[in-house]
Amino acid sequence: MIEGLVRDLTAREWLYYKLTGEQHKTPVAVMTSAAKGNHGRISTLLRENNWFGRGETGYRLFEQPLVPVFSLDCGKWVAKDLAKIALKPGGHGAIWKLMLDEGVFDWLESQGRIGGVVRQITNPMAGTDTTLLSLSGVGAKGEKSLGFASCERHIGASEGVNVLLEKQNTITDEFTYGVSNVEYTEFARLGIKDKASEAGSTESAYPANTNVLYIGLKQIRKALGVSARAAFPGMLVNLTKPVRDDGTKGGRLECSMQNIADALMRHSKTRLGAEDWEDLPTFVLYTLRRRITSSAKKKRPPESTNLAQTPDGSFLDLLRNASDLLTRCDVAHPSPDDYPVSAYLEKGPEFIYSAHPSIGPLWDVVEQKIQGGEIKVGSEVRLEIAEMQWRNVVVDGSLFVEATQPMGPCKDGAVSFDDEKSGRCRLVNVNVENEGIDWNESSNVYWSNFITRNERCSILLEGSGELDAEDVTLSGDVRYVVPDGKRLTLRPDGAGGVAERWDDITSPSWSWKYAFGDKDRVNVVLV
Repeated sequence: MIEGLVRDLTAREWLYYKLTGEQHKTPVAVMTSAAKGNHGRISTLLRENNWFGRGETGYRLFEQPLVPVFSLDCGKWVAKDLAKIALKPGGHGAIWKLMLDEGVFDWLESQGRIGGVVRQITNPMAGTDTTLLSLSGVGAKGEKSLGFASCERHIGASEGVNVLLEKQNTITDEFTYGVSNVEYTEFARLGIKDKASEAGSTESAYPANTNVLYIGLKQIRKALGVSARAAFPGMLVNLTKPVRDDGTKGGRLECSMQNIADALMRHSKTRLGAEDWEDLPTFVLYTLRRRITSSAKKKRPPESTNLAQTPDGSFLDLLRNASDLLTRCDVAHPSPDDYPVSAYLEKGPEFIYSAHPSIGPLWDVVEQKIQGGEIKVGSEVRLEIAEMQWRNVVVDGSLFVEATQPMGPCKDGAVSFDDEKSGRCRLVNVNVENEGIDWNESSNVYWSNFITRNERCSILLEGSGELDAEDVTLSGDVRYVVPDGKRLTLRPDGAGGVAERWDDITSPSWSWKYAFGDKDRVNVVLV
């Protein structure tokens, strides 16, 4: 999951590179935890994966503290072992003070950063299409202190809501305004009724807090220096969960990072109106839920059909997003919205489509690279490549296209963007036919790609290798490996088969050129 977040980030940097020719490396700050050995596991994971092509200096890790747990039977501390008390994380609200104490603000500002995007590792969805670019764009251009990415919410969901707050000081009569978060555990205390948006609807009148944020670094830092509320935002105690083996309930003092908003309000001597809302230091943007949040926090029991917060549910949302994208690309495919959840869990999805985010990451870009064709029922397409042209490709089975250098070579452990040294693939009027996935294999775990396949068409592009296929059918279990500096051309051989031609290349045969068009749409042209 951490790799997915890094891929999303690198794809946005690649988009900037393709538009400007400049490579920027965004610093990544990671709050880990002492719970369950998390800090050591994340550190090891990053090292073993060569820092996912960003280099060790591109990261700053800092560890969230643990706090004691108490029970409701006379407020006793919960014992773990002899002379030890149980400790659990004190909420992600610790992030701001930790960033200050651990020098993370200094580290970010030393690299000229004015803002940041905050994501949770359990949510693989927030990088979809324009979501994070829109959030950071509004925040940076408007010099905002904090921004929320929000979406629809089901009534009764165990998640906070975004609201516009108006408060009046009874002593000074001064008003304060801002967009903030109210946790679901606080509804009753604050007199909030989780009502429907309209009669008969299951959707709440309040939009969901997704914990996807824009932060203004200097504004957050300033608030930490003047307000204790900023250092310990949204303090609450959730007493709804058991803390002992006998079921005794209890809790711990927790802070919520999104409630840093309460220390970033706009102050006014007079009451403000709707015309002032865009001038607040905090803001909220809306999108569809499956475009921004679908957490994968817990394993689904085999007998359960509840997909909430499970990898199965997140994977289904990924496929629903893929379906929306493929529709824009005019690629026919089965609709996951028409497929019953029970069938999805029992038999697997009707199709699989996944792609490296650098192929976009904007859907405007993807729909110019991928146009027409079909992914048939029971088929899968996986595109681990940035420089890809797809025109009227029909896949009946499994198709893999992988570039070892989708965005350029690695130097000193970090990816060096170079679209002249990237692998590239053109498929025009191509049919792919093979037996594909073994859908009868009970051990398949589709969300983690542990899948048994009978056959597949695999294209591997090493270094700057190219494959160019047109008007051919690629049948059966076939594998094409194109070495660095080579181009493989596939054309009909005149006898119903495929003719191969190999050429040496010193520069790319073609590339996508990016430029801004009308209404800031990114246009790409094959040159």
